[in-house]
Amino acid sequence: RQRLRSAFVVAEIALSLVLLIGAGLLVRGFRSLLGVDQNFAPKSLLTMTIDLPQSRYGDNAKRANFYDQALERLAAMPGARMAALATNIPEGNDSMVGSFSIQDRPTPPGEHPLAYWQVVSPEFFRVLHISLVRGRMFTRADGPDSQPVAIISQRLATRYFPGRDPIGRQIKLGAENYDAPWATIVGVVSDVRYNWIDSDNTPALYEPYSQAARGHAYLMVR
Repeated sequence: RQRLRSAFVVAEIALSLVLLIGAGLLVRGFRSLLGVDQNFAPKSLLTMTIDLPQSRYGDNAKRANFYDQALERLAAMPGARMAALATNIPEGNDSMVGSFSIQDRPTPPGEHPLAYWQVVSPEFFRVLHISLVRGRMFTRADGPDSQPVAIISQRLATRYFPGRDPIGRQIKLGAENYDAPWATIVGVVSDVRYNWIDSDNTPALYEPYSQAARGHAYLMVR
């Protein structure tokens, strides 16, 4: 009985140490979260989610038209400076991570390039204070009938185009044989820490909502 009691005491102490270490890491992570991407100025940023019913907005044109009107009305509200749209916001959500392919750059066996995938409005980068590094931002001319375009983050450019200019290269979501159009890279923007526990800043890939509108989105008003 004495040996059993001693074993229980040792187990309780070990479990307590594990809980204390876990709590310490959680507190440290939360403190880091409070200091991450404060350039977003969250105090003056309002966000909301929206889910468009498939029965009424079953194609890209209808969804894009709805978002056009929504953004116009939001930007016209008293006190609003600008409005934007994105499929996600920086909040520690890994569900937006997907694979991608680069034309004329075969993926080595075992390698799976991943990036945070975002469908955004042209104002998204200004609203979240994301700066342009190279090339250009999206414009209203990047419509459904024009050449598919994409913007990549600086981390993606550095990692997958070392020593080369990515502007003009072709990229798309999914595998190279996936049935999706190739998009021309038109710009490189500064990195965003979409997941606060991701210290490596996973690369990001952006598409204009006019070319790839989704039924679920975040609306943002600065």
